[in-house]
Amino acid sequence: MAGYLRFRRTLRVAPGIRLNLSKRGLSTSFGPRGLHYTVGHGRRRTTVGIPGTGLWYTTYSQRQARSWQRAAAPAGAHQTRATAPRTTPASTTASLAEMAAMTPPQKIAWGILFTLLVITSPVGLWLLITGLVQLHSPVWRIRTYVRQAGLEPANAAELLARAAAIDPDSPEVLAPLAECKTKQGDNAAALDLYRRYCARVPSDWVARGHRAAAALHCNQIDEAIAELVTIRRDAPATGDSMASVTAHLAYAYLCKEDPQQALSLVEASPARTGKLGPGSEQCLFYLGVCEYMLGRTGDAVTTLANLYAINPDYEGLQAVRDAMSTQTYELLLPDGTALAPVNPGHVTRSAAIVQRTAPRSPHCLNCQAPLAVGALTCPYCHAGVAVTQAPLAPPPPPPARG
Repeated sequence: MAGYLRFRRTLRVAPGIRLNLSKRGLSTSFGPRGLHYTVGHGRRRTTVGIPGTGLWYTTYSQRQARSWQRAAAPAGAHQTRATAPRTTPASTTASLAEMAAMTPPQKIAWGILFTLLVITSPVGLWLLITGLVQLHSPVWRIRTYVRQAGLEPANAAELLARAAAIDPDSPEVLAPLAECKTKQGDNAAALDLYRRYCARVPSDWVARGHRAAAALHCNQIDEAIAELVTIRRDAPATGDSMASVTAHLAYAYLCKEDPQQALSLVEASPARTGKLGPGSEQCLFYLGVCEYMLGRTGDAVTTLANLYAINPDYEGLQAVRDAMSTQTYELLLPDGTALAPVNPGHVTRSAAIVQRTAPRSPHCLNCQAPLAVGALTCPYCHAGVAVTQAPLAPPPPPPARG
C-alpha cells in the first residue's frame, strides 16, 4: 500500500504571527483565527474561513496558480503564456476612493479591524485616524445622517431633519430633504427646498426637473415653464428624457389655456410607433389631449388608440379614451379646476377654444382617470384610491437622469 510521511510543527511567536515548520521548509502565517496570510515555500497563500464550520476558502499567489495551471495542462497541448490581471493604479485609486467615502463610524470600525491584522495595519491606521478626525466634522455628520436616511426610509424624515439642523443650507441636505417632502405630499415645502438647492447647484439638471414638477404641483405655471425651457435648451439629456420634459412643458401650456402652443411642442416629439420610452409615451398622450382640446376629437381618439397599441397598461388611458369618445373628457389642473373644449368635437377658429370649469365627475387621484359618479375605487390603475370632485392633479413623473 502506497503512503507518504507528513511532518508539520507550528510555533506561535506573537499574537497573530506563527512559524510553520514542515518537510518543505519554513513558512510564516499572519492573522487571527479564520483569516490567514501565509508566506513561504516560494508562494503566498490567503485562507479565509469560519472556525468550527469546516468552511474555508484559499487563494494562492498568481505565480503559484500559473505554475499549477501549466502542470495540469495535457501533454502536447498548445500553451500560451497566461497574463493574470494585476492591480492597476486606477483600481487602487478606486479602492481608496471607496474607503474615503465611508462615514466616520465605518472608517473607525474598519480601521480597528485592519489595525489588528498586521498585514493591513497601515490602511487600518489611516482609516482609524481619518474616521476619528471626521467623526465630529459638520460635513461628515450631515453625510452620515443622509446616508442613514437612504438605508432607513421609515426614519428618513427624522434623520434628514437632524442633518438640516446642522446646516440648513447644505446642498447635501437640501436635495434629499426636498425629495422626502415630495413623497410626503408637501409640494410647497419641496418647491422651496428645490429652489434653494438649484441656486447652489445649477448644474444638477435632475433636481431642476424636480423643481419644475414641484412648481406645476403648486400651480406656479410660469416658473415651471421657465425652468423646463431652460432644461430643453441646455441639459445634456437622452432623447426619451427630453421627451418627458416636453410632455411636462405641454401640460404647463395647457394649464395656461394654450393648447395650440402645447400641440406644437408634442407634434415635434419622437416617432409615434413601435416601442417607446416613458417620456415618448407621455408626449403621445398629451398629443391626444391637445387634439381634443382643439376640437379634433376623432384625431384624439385615434392618437390614444395608437398609444394603447404600444402600451395598453398606460395608466388611465382607457378611461380617457372612453371620455373623449363621449365628448365628456376634462383635464384636471393643479388648482383643482378642469379644462375642457368650448365646443367638443367641433374645430373652431375662435379665440375661445377651451374653458376652465369645476370638474363634472370624480377623478382618480392616482392616475387622473375620470370615474363614474359614486365610484370609490379606480378600475384602471388597480388601486383603491380616494376620489374627489376637485383634486389637485399631479403632472407626469419628473424627467429621468440623462
